[in-house]
Amino acid sequence: MIQLLYGKNDFLLHLEKQRIKKNFLRKFPSSSIFSFDSQENDLADFFSLYRERDIFSQGKLIFSKDFSLFFQEKEVKEFFQKDFFKIKEDKNIFLVFLELAEKNKFIDFCLREGVKNKFFKTFSEKDRNFLLKVICELAKEKGIEIGSAEANLLIDLIGYDGWQIKNELEKLITLSEGKKISQELIYNSCRFFYLSKEIFSLAEKIIGRNKKEASFLLAKLFYLGEDPAKIFNLLLKQIKNFSRIKFLPERELSFNRFYLKKIKSQTFSYSLADILKIYRQLSKEDIYLKTSLLTYQEALIDFLRTI
Repeated sequence: MIQLLYGKNDFLLHLEKQRIKKNFLRKFPSSSIFSFDSQENDLADFFSLYRERDIFSQGKLIFSKDFSLFFQEKEVKEFFQKDFFKIKEDKNIFLVFLELAEKNKFIDFCLREGVKNKFFKTFSEKDRNFLLKVICELAKEKGIEIGSAEANLLIDLIGYDGWQIKNELEKLITLSEGKKISQELIYNSCRFFYLSKEIFSLAEKIIGRNKKEASFLLAKLFYLGEDPAKIFNLLLKQIKNFSRIKFLPERELSFNRFYLKKIKSQTFSYSLADILKIYRQLSKEDIYLKTSLLTYQEALIDFLRTI
């Protein structure tokens, strides 16, 4: 049997992979489960996985990630001609292809040939109800209750990053000590992440000289009662990170690779000179603060006038 799971939402791909594994082991308790990653394994490893049989195993489940990288290889073409459709009808082998793309030649081939498939797009506001359901189910799996109001608050604070929501939820489950997750717990535990996320957006608007949207974000943070000193210091740190990533070679940076990738994409169209000019302006406000000429809130408002 063959199935294709594809799309850019690797969080949902992961959940579906876990669901398939769980159901497969429930049906075939004495089965073997293997993972093949096209970026880490050779093509020969893949062929070995599905060709070798274990007489003591009820079945074999193989997860193959990004197999499309090998799609043009001669051995793969022969595989599709000779073995692909045999496996498609085989009851003892379950071959699951995981493709972190929405479209490529391999995906097109699978769809044309009628391979059972599921598509996972990235989360957006339209998927809020579905994401709420995912959050409640993840908590339920751990024996913890979370209400819809609490799950909505978690999305408001974290956004639509499935992995980050999962990480924050696991933290909340630990902190709840077996009790229902409360809004107060969510707010107190996830507020800093929310602030960091908003500061990143604020820094992005400032680098892009988008005074209108930057002013709106800052006013929003003030309205929510965030500490102006914390806002200022986080913003200064973020702009400094922008300049470091723009200036230093990647091997000298110690940032999380996802954070690094995000900053690079956000600052791609801006020069180091543009970013350093912003950083110098913000540092100038910092000097005013240290000499008590301005409060943190006044310094932030004064800084926005300069962009």
